[in-house]
Amino acid sequence: MAGLLLRVLSSFTNGEGRADVPPGWDTGDLGACLLLGEESCGKTSLLFLVAATAAGPGAGRVLYLGPSPVQTLPSPLLRLEPASLRRIQFAYPGSAEGLLEALASLHESPCSLLPSLILLDGLDRYLQESRGQDKAQQAALISALLRDSAAWLSEKLQGDTQCQIIVTLKSLTQEEAALDLGLPMIERYFPVKCVVKEELCELEGVQRYLVSFDGLTKIRGAEGPPTAQSVEDCAWELLYEADNVTKIQRVAREKRECEETEVAWRLGERASD
Repeated sequence: MAGLLLRVLSSFTNGEGRADVPPGWDTGDLGACLLLGEESCGKTSLLFLVAATAAGPGAGRVLYLGPSPVQTLPSPLLRLEPASLRRIQFAYPGSAEGLLEALASLHESPCSLLPSLILLDGLDRYLQESRGQDKAQQAALISALLRDSAAWLSEKLQGDTQCQIIVTLKSLTQEEAALDLGLPMIERYFPVKCVVKEELCELEGVQRYLVSFDGLTKIRGAEGPPTAQSVEDCAWELLYEADNVTKIQRVAREKRECEETEVAWRLGERASD
């Protein structure tokens, strides 16, 4: 969910290992979040940062679902103790039907193995064979079963633990979005979105991404910038080097707007040349 993503980003930003949600942000997001971004923009790396946090000492179990096996253990998981690593289950359904079967079979698992976090990496890849209304129906079926499975798991988990979901999805261009019937269905079940966008980076061998949120609001009366009305006003900058996150820092809205203006100016200069 967005609350867990916020805690992960904030803990890296604080540099003290704290897992605080920035004060004043409403994370009542129904326990699910859509992680959007272009191909190879760090979505999976961010997902594994969340997995490492969620499976840490004294935490719950994590179910990672993806269309293809993870070839090498991601760096965030390398830092986990063996006991924590064993709390992450990897499953690789090869088709949309296989994904639905994997979700439907969760009720057969022993209570001690039930996950409190479901990570689905690459929902778009499960929908790529479908078109038109078929894609919309398939997207709605998978999204609904994810939410239903999380609700059932929340009832079975001990104490007040709620099962959360984070789903990655390749972002679409405006033209693609206008023709895609699956996206509106997905957004109906996942109203909160975390958006990852690649930004210009002048450091050699380093990729820079901006992470912002859409669908969360600031709690009325909470401390913070008086102009901030959504979490999107406060974004995070991620630096990647050799597929590893090397730095995460908060970026104020004013700085983002200045950088966007500078990028537009540079592009204009290149076009005039």
